[in-house]
Amino acid sequence: MTDETQKLLALVLGAIGTVSGVVGSALGIFNTWRQSDREKVKLVVTWKSEPWGGKLGKAVTVHSVRVENRSNFAVTIDDVGLVFAKSGAPKISFSQTVQEGEDTITKPLPIRLEAREAVTLTSDGNEPDSSLLEFDLRHLYVRTACGVVHNVANPLV
Repeated sequence: MTDETQKLLALVLGAIGTVSGVVGSALGIFNTWRQSDREKVKLVVTWKSEPWGGKLGKAVTVHSVRVENRSNFAVTIDDVGLVFAKSGAPKISFSQTVQEGEDTITKPLPIRLEAREAVTLTSDGNEPDSSLLEFDLRHLYVRTACGVVHNVANPLV
């Protein structure tokens, strides 16, 4: 083996070693990030305001919140509410309304959501959007049993 061949071989092996080191480091950083991200509570919260009614009475305005658990583990939804800037705002609570045959059943919070499961929670009041704006609605929040709070900025805007 000549001197030039040895230098070329050393250069190629050095380049391969450098590339392997950079790729290994990048994979290590990615794996660390992925592991820490797997342990986070991930919720997708969607707000809707719609008329709702049955055969017996007139339709009322119902505010509903769809909460989707995108975590890799079960999460318990402990509380859902609205935060207003002005005092005297209406107290609106949320629960799950389920139709079982002819009966309408209301399931109060807390509600357990398995991984990749979603639930729609409806308000108990007949508050139009104008009354929510009157008291300067700041945000909607969803709080889990482990204390994680997910805020949605003013959902009416």
